[in-house]
Amino acid sequence: MLAFAHHFTRGLTVAVSIFLVTVLLIPSLAENGPNILVSLHGPLMVLAFVLFISMGMAAYVSDYGPKLNRRFPDRGSRRLLHGGLQMAGGLLALIAYLIHFTYTQSTAGSHIATGGTTWQKAHVWLGSIALIGVFIQACVGEWG
Repeated sequence: MLAFAHHFTRGLTVAVSIFLVTVLLIPSLAENGPNILVSLHGPLMVLAFVLFISMGMAAYVSDYGPKLNRRFPDRGSRRLLHGGLQMAGGLLALIAYLIHFTYTQSTAGSHIATGGTTWQKAHVWLGSIALIGVFIQACVGEWG
C-alpha cells in the first residue's frame, strides 16, 4: 500500500506540475509577445516549488523499507537525493526570480509593486519571503 501511495503522489505531483506550467505558459506567451523570456517566470517557479522542492522533501522523509526502496535503501542515500532535488528547485527559483527582476529593471517597473493591486503586492512580498526562506533553508541544510 505504501508503494502505491508513493508512486501515486509522485505521478500526481508531475501531472499537476505539467498542468500548471501549461496553464501559466500559454496565456503569458500571448500576453508578453517579444518578451518571451519573462513568460518563463511562472512555469519555472511552479517547477521549482511544486515539483522539485516538494519531491525533495518527500525523498528525505519517506522510508519504505529495504525491499521497496532499492535505489535509496538508507537515510544517507535518500539525503543525497533530497539535496539534489532541493538544489535543483532552489536554482530554478533563483533563475525565475532573476528573469523577472531583469525584465522589471529593463522596463523601469517597480520591484515592490508600487502602484499595483493588492494581489500584485501580495505576490511580490510573499514571493520574496518564500525565496528568502529557500535561501536560509539551503544554508541551514548545507551546515546540517
